[in-house]
Amino acid sequence: QRSKPLVSGTTGLGPAQFQALKQAGERIPALWASNYSLGVAVLNRLVAQAGQWLKHWQLDILESHHIHKKDAPSGTALSLGETAQAATGTEAVYHSLRCGDVVGEHTVQFTGQGERIELVHRATNRDIFAQGALFAAEKIHGKLNGHYRFDDLL
Repeated sequence: QRSKPLVSGTTGLGPAQFQALKQAGERIPALWASNYSLGVAVLNRLVAQAGQWLKHWQLDILESHHIHKKDAPSGTALSLGETAQAATGTEAVYHSLRCGDVVGEHTVQFTGQGERIELVHRATNRDIFAQGALFAAEKIHGKLNGHYRFDDLL
């Protein structure tokens, strides 16, 4: 309504809500991300790149969070899995742990015959998510209308 860019990290959205975000991108710059860590944004890019060369390898997404986290797999794990699946054509298998006070750990594991590649991000402080959201708000300002991913702003 205000013709201002939108930055959202709301979880639990359904298909209709994602469609509404996509439609908003026709009028304003719109960004939705499951995670506002700059490190996860870089991890997402690395996963896409690695997946281009590892098309026939097994794909596993391992994630750990604190015991109070309700969703499993996490939105970040699902987003990383979508990126990996798009690059490899291989379906991801998800593994979730809920333990202690873990802020968030995500591993994308590509396994071939006799070798394995793991791309890992560990969050140890929740402040990184607020810092990343502020980074996104600053970077999306002045962008053309459209639907953006967080790693598009790197």
